[in-house]
Amino acid sequence: IVVEGLLMPWRILAKDKDAIKSRIYLLAVLGLFVFGAFFSLYKLSESPSVWYDEGIYYQMSANLVNHGVIGLTVTPGTVEHFSKITVGYPLIYPIAASLAIFGNNILVARATMALFLLMVLLVAYFLVRKSIGKNEALLSLALLVSFAPLYGNGKSVLGEVPGILYLLLSLLLMHLARVNKEQGKSNYFLALSGFFAGLCVTTKPIFILFIGALMFTFLFKRKDILCFGKKVFLFPIFFAISFVLWIFTQFQSGDSPAQILAFYVNPQNVGSLSSTIMTNIGMFFGQIGSVYLLALLIIWSFSIIIRTKEQKPGFEEITSFIFSLLVTAAFFRTSGYLRYLFPAQVLSIIYFPGSLYYCFGFIRAKMERYSLIHKIFSRKSAIILVVILFIFGTYQLMFNSWVADSYGSRKTAFWYNYFSTLPTDEKIFFYDTPEVAMFIKNGNYYQYLDLSPAGLFVGKDNNSLIDEGGVDQVILKTDTFQNNKDKWETHYRLEREAFKYTILVKK
Repeated sequence: IVVEGLLMPWRILAKDKDAIKSRIYLLAVLGLFVFGAFFSLYKLSESPSVWYDEGIYYQMSANLVNHGVIGLTVTPGTVEHFSKITVGYPLIYPIAASLAIFGNNILVARATMALFLLMVLLVAYFLVRKSIGKNEALLSLALLVSFAPLYGNGKSVLGEVPGILYLLLSLLLMHLARVNKEQGKSNYFLALSGFFAGLCVTTKPIFILFIGALMFTFLFKRKDILCFGKKVFLFPIFFAISFVLWIFTQFQSGDSPAQILAFYVNPQNVGSLSSTIMTNIGMFFGQIGSVYLLALLIIWSFSIIIRTKEQKPGFEEITSFIFSLLVTAAFFRTSGYLRYLFPAQVLSIIYFPGSLYYCFGFIRAKMERYSLIHKIFSRKSAIILVVILFIFGTYQLMFNSWVADSYGSRKTAFWYNYFSTLPTDEKIFFYDTPEVAMFIKNGNYYQYLDLSPAGLFVGKDNNSLIDEGGVDQVILKTDTFQNNKDKWETHYRLEREAFKYTILVKK
């Protein structure tokens, strides 16, 4: 009765069933975007809790605004540039621009990230709609907006979601170039596709694999690219432009090319390759997120194999598929955080409904004699499966995920309030806590960071101040304090503990 009541205005206005269906479809799309927008903005400054990498990237963006340097404050008034960071200007510059325009605080930075996130939803929807179909696009959007890690990684100041946005934009523009090549509009689309591909690759080291995916796809789908003729060179030219911009913004004249190359080949400084792979294999098959990815990749692989000539996947889907395989394979040689699988998870989700349709259609065609199998593997069954996954994902997003765990947190509010009450001449030492240093508004602080995977120990010389009792306060993780109390209690006493951090004041 409720549904009929809601649909009554549309039934009166619509003259045929197709008009009714199109209006319902539009309402569903708008509803899913509202769903995504709500969770992108909900508890924005608190959920997820600020953490280590985010603190570094936020500080670098703020220092670019205040000092014109992509670097970290090491001593009061001293900002050091660092080349060995795992994000580039496609993340830092948009965040810095937002901070310069709207103010230097975490809410502004995360609002920019929320915009990136919503753009990912929009571009993913249009990519699937234009390259596969509108029903598949709707189902992909439903799965994407209910994927909790999208908000856990996307609302924080990190490089994953911006990198995915640039990747999807590159693929969408490539598709538009192929579709419009007869109308002479491919020039602009090809150039922009190459430029966004360059932005993607320079956002974060994991996206360097996008180059490999493009090269592999070119081998399989040469006709899709060579049909552009000489125009095809617009793609690598504009790719090179965004790549050169990265070199000029990221590095300085004193940076050693050999050291930079070694860093980007192994940014996590992983040691024994064989033991790392074995450890990560156990982790991969022991986590629901990675097993979910494996299931999606299997279905996606099967759908690509079984397609006929008329249904062959396009250049964009093959590129996405190969990139997802490369990201998954690369995970086994990393330090094993599931966040490294995130780009592959997002792309697999985007293409899952279409792949499911192809697989179910293939099974129905092969089992045409069995009516029961026809019913089980119908398009309606595929839709029901996606709806079940949407419900499960929504439950996780609301109650049982990293982002949900911090809905009730007051961590950000606590640190803002704490630093707002401190005298401006109070000397603070942040010991390996960049996610806390991002909240202090004045530059009267010292900082030490253990970035050993990058071969860096930022502000290591500052540690002598602790031994001498040369600062008024030290803020460090509680675990660090508990592991070596004698060191800290020589000149300092415990003031308070909050959110797994310890605040020490000079005796």
